[in-house]
Amino acid sequence: MNPIDPHLPKDSNSTLDEVASRRGWELDAMKMIVNAGVAAAALLIGLGVSGAASATVINFDDLAGGVVVTTQYAGVTFSSSAGENVVTTPQAPPYQVSAPNFICSAPVTGGLDCANDINLDFATGVSGLSFNYTGADVLGSTFKVDIFTNHAFATFLTFTNTNASNLFATLVDLSAYSNVTRISINSVQDGGGLGFDDFTFTPGDGGVPEPAAWSLMIAGFGLAGAALRRRPRALAV
Repeated sequence: MNPIDPHLPKDSNSTLDEVASRRGWELDAMKMIVNAGVAAAALLIGLGVSGAASATVINFDDLAGGVVVTTQYAGVTFSSSAGENVVTTPQAPPYQVSAPNFICSAPVTGGLDCANDINLDFATGVSGLSFNYTGADVLGSTFKVDIFTNHAFATFLTFTNTNASNLFATLVDLSAYSNVTRISINSVQDGGGLGFDDFTFTPGDGGVPEPAAWSLMIAGFGLAGAALRRRPRALAV
C-alpha cells in the first residue's frame, strides 16, 4: 500500500505526481481564498475610516445677534411657526452653551418670545443628531421634539426640565435615530421660553455600507470563487 495515498499502488509514481500536483493546487487555492478575504477586509476597513463623514456642528457663533436664520448652513433649513422667525440671540447673562449666540423664535414684527416652533429640515438624512437647550425657568416644564425619518413622521419625544438654573445647558440626544430628515421643536411650556444651540449631526444614515463597500465585498467573494473553480478535479480511484 502506498504510504502517501492508501488507494494507490506502491509503484504508481506518475499517479503520485498527479496527487502531489493536485494537493499543490488545493494549497494554492486556499492561499488565494485567505488572501482575497484579507484584502477585501482591509479595503473595507480603510473605506470606513477614510470615507466616514465628519460631524457638522452649528452653533450660530459666526453670525451677528438678531440675524434671521434660514439657509445660512449647508444642508439644513431653519424655520418657525407662521408669523415667526428663527433668530440669533446674544447670551446675556452667559448661558452654558457656546458663546455668543443661541437661537430663539421671534415674531416677524420684532421682539423675542422663544416659545414657538423651531424646525430643521435636512437636505439628506442625518444621523448622530443632538442639540442643547437652555434658559428654562420652571422645573418640570416640558417641550416636544417631532422626529421625521425618510421624510415621514416617525415619533415624538417629550423632554422635561430638571435644571435648577436657567443658565444650564441640557443635551437633547437623538442619536438613536438615523436618516433624520426633519425635526420640529414645539410645545414649549416654560414661561420664559427656551434657547437652542450646538446642533450636531452627521450626514448619512450612519449604518448602511456605501455602494463602494458592497462592490469591494463582492469582488473579494468573486476572487475566492475563482480560486475554487481553478482547483483540479479529484482523481478517480
